Amino acid sequence: MTLESLIRSALRDDVPCICAFGGDPGPWTPQLFLLYRRLREKSKGIKRMCWETNGLENEKIFLKMAELSLTSGGIVKVDFKAWTPQMFEALTGVRGRDRVLENLKNISKLAKEREEPPLLVISTLMVPYYLDLDEIRGISGFLAALDVNIPYILLGFHPHHLAKDMPFTSRKFAEEAYKVAKEQGLREVYIENQWLLV
Repeated sequence: MTLESLIRSALRDDVPCICAFGGDPGPWTPQLFLLYRRLREKSKGIKRMCWETNGLENEKIFLKMAELSLTSGGIVKVDFKAWTPQMFEALTGVRGRDRVLENLKNISKLAKEREEPPLLVISTLMVPYYLDLDEIRGISGFLAALDVNIPYILLGFHPHHLAKDMPFTSRKFAEEAYKVAKEQGLREVYIENQWLLV
């Protein structure tokens, strides 16, 4: 697909939001920034720019992503894998937790400029045997220290591909994780993918 054909598709009146996700949009940010700039030049309607990312982008790129979402009415959803550096590396293969923390600190300042829709949303995939309640406590405590209004989504895990021998997330664990996140002071905590819980 060419940039021009993507722009034509995105300019349709029934397309109010462009969401970059799937793997991670980080490697494609130069093209996505160009796409969005061109859309803003050509569009007369609402075109929100949303991102779903692992939060590992370069600090300047991440801030630019957030600014685009802020000015367009979009959101930045960060999939925060784990709290401890060791577990983060086990789940992602990289030593990147500290970069995610710094990026979240920076964007949380921007997020205070707009309440609705929230600029920053965080999710954590509750992977059995990897994520325990201490991991959830660490993430949610960090988020609450930034802003108690950051929405936090706990996602049920579905075993597939290289992890097909893993179990589904248990309903009991999801409910305990929810309780722990609320105890840390977060106001908006949600359990999603509930149909996957056992």
